[in-house]
Amino acid sequence: MLKETEYNFYYKLKKQSVHKTEVPKTVINSNVFSNLVNSGIVGKEKVGRGHIYQIVKPSDFEKFLSSAFPNPGISVNNKSDNIAKFRDSKATITEGKRIVFLRGFENVRVNKQEINLAQYIKNFGLFAVELKSLETPKICFVENLDSFLEAEKIIKDGFIFLHAYGRIGSELIKSINAVEALIFSDYDFVGLNEYLKFKSHFPNAKFFIPDNYDFLFQKFSKPLKKKDEGQQKPSEAVKYSTDEIVVKIREQVLRTNHFLEQQIVIREINEN
Repeated sequence: MLKETEYNFYYKLKKQSVHKTEVPKTVINSNVFSNLVNSGIVGKEKVGRGHIYQIVKPSDFEKFLSSAFPNPGISVNNKSDNIAKFRDSKATITEGKRIVFLRGFENVRVNKQEINLAQYIKNFGLFAVELKSLETPKICFVENLDSFLEAEKIIKDGFIFLHAYGRIGSELIKSINAVEALIFSDYDFVGLNEYLKFKSHFPNAKFFIPDNYDFLFQKFSKPLKKKDEGQQKPSEAVKYSTDEIVVKIREQVLRTNHFLEQQIVIREINEN
């Protein structure tokens, strides 16, 4: 399915010719664009040392646009708008519902209301909310749900634990008002990227590393997925970070091609 980059390019091409250097790589390498050129709907004309693309068969190009982008005038605000405009729910990034789970034994202020979190934990095990704002002295983001449900066994000191439905975004982080922020995640590129997201909003944010981390990594780390299985790669932020923790874990993962899942940290505590 086509996405926003393709949409912008094809509607630009509808209005004017486009030089080859202005064609996005995702477009020029796509089967859709190749078919348009090979069928003669879009023409390629030499200009100077390069060449331009232009529409040769306007009526056929209009048919292509109406099929590829059924509702071009729609403003995209959610996934259903993506489907209507691009026929793909993931065509553009949209701000979804910020659903989070909370655990802890302190009172917190959620969406401007005081919540006795301990009472919810006692009765239901967790507190779920569409988060608009959160105020608490200490917040700990936990990447995996099963670790979130047991995190207080290894992280104490009055932290409130938060697990987000899906990846945590910058807008969600901005909605949190806390003095201390701790990230408890897998020890891999994804975990480091989540840490740096928090670090950009909470400069004093810390990445939780147990005292026996090196032992756990040596004994329980697992290989990264292979390239054809969607292998992890460090984001630009992780790749160029000079943060001491990021450098340590990043270089270890790159050197060994292994990473450590956070669940083993809690398992070792439970067994001991």
